[in-house]
Amino acid sequence: MDLNEYRNIVTKVVMTAAVIMLVLCAIVFGICKSYGDRRYKVCTSEAVGTVTGRDTFLSDVGGGRIYATYSVGGETYDANGAESYLRDTYTAGETVQIYYNPSNPSDNFIGGPVTYAYARMASFGILLGVLFVIGNAARASIRKEFY
Repeated sequence: MDLNEYRNIVTKVVMTAAVIMLVLCAIVFGICKSYGDRRYKVCTSEAVGTVTGRDTFLSDVGGGRIYATYSVGGETYDANGAESYLRDTYTAGETVQIYYNPSNPSDNFIGGPVTYAYARMASFGILLGVLFVIGNAARASIRKEFY
């Protein structure tokens, strides 16, 4: 097998892997978008909640999961959501904006659409990272075989 045949094979493998990764990222993006769109369409009412606690599994980068309570029509509901990486961490007792479904107030989310934007950015970042790794592996393989 000469160098050109080997390069053609490696190029086909890399392109196939890239297409597969692109399809997977598109699926993840679509799932996140459809879920986020549904939540934002039905959760049209707002309430001010009080943070009751947080998990600090990502405390080194300013993230984690926050827990809050809020009241609608005299009933108290629980909410939880991811902290934004664009602000300081939440503390217990702090107020937070909660959006809920007026027909089912237990269907809710904390904050705005930033959370789903992270999922979309992550899927794009994963795609670029995998393509980088595959490309470098293919290049190293060609160098090892022929140089």
